[in-house]
Amino acid sequence: MDLNGIQTGRAPLGTTLAPVVAGATTELVICSPFVSQDGGDFVARHANGSFIANGTIVILSNLSPRNLIHGVTDPAALHSLSKIAANYQVRHLPRLHAKVYIADRSRAIITSGNLTNGGLFANIEYGIAVREKALVERIAADIMEYASLGAVVTQTQLLHLNKISNEATELSKKQETAGSPSLRRRLAAALRATNDEVLKIRLFEGPIHGVFSRTILYLLKIHGPMTTKQMHPRIQEIDTWLGCDEWCSRASSPSGRWTLNCAP
Repeated sequence: MDLNGIQTGRAPLGTTLAPVVAGATTELVICSPFVSQDGGDFVARHANGSFIANGTIVILSNLSPRNLIHGVTDPAALHSLSKIAANYQVRHLPRLHAKVYIADRSRAIITSGNLTNGGLFANIEYGIAVREKALVERIAADIMEYASLGAVVTQTQLLHLNKISNEATELSKKQETAGSPSLRRRLAAALRATNDEVLKIRLFEGPIHGVFSRTILYLLKIHGPMTTKQMHPRIQEIDTWLGCDEWCSRASSPSGRWTLNCAP
């Protein structure tokens, strides 16, 4: 059904998304908590030559340690997408759940499907495609506001995340079958390393008060005036570590790993 520039559909997301990606000439925004190599390959396969030479791709995803270790978000797939556009940015936003795809601020898809093989082809998904320009621009503004709450992830960080999360995943599989104390210790260390790297990325944006202030402004815009007591749980819903009850600051240990220090 097509109604005033909005089309509903039960067709596989891949069928609807392919022409949107292929038609992008200047900008492609991908908002998907899960991104697999199949998803990355899909975008690369459909991007046109002009976009690859001159376009901008912005990817908003959820690189939480759990997603990485369970393999539902693949840092290598996100890194591979750097090859399909002249300008490229990946942002990590904890608790992201929205799935939205936007081309040139003129076409958008809001859907239940992630950028994975399941989301594109195998799962039973549903969504709407929007062509009404003013509405698409509003959708794009909302998603880019979400992106402003996230942390930029560099290509180097993606490769490092891929390495340490793969190690944690392999140790987790071995632990399920062997269960030795040595494996448990190695797995715990790998999980800490993955969590530390994600935290480092989150803090790399700058002083915590900068991230904190953007989150507060976003919440006030969405919910209106609130007391600090009302605001605190909503801040934690967006990012757990931002809800620290004490003053939090950023520090680097001698090993170069980032730590979060909380003091009264």
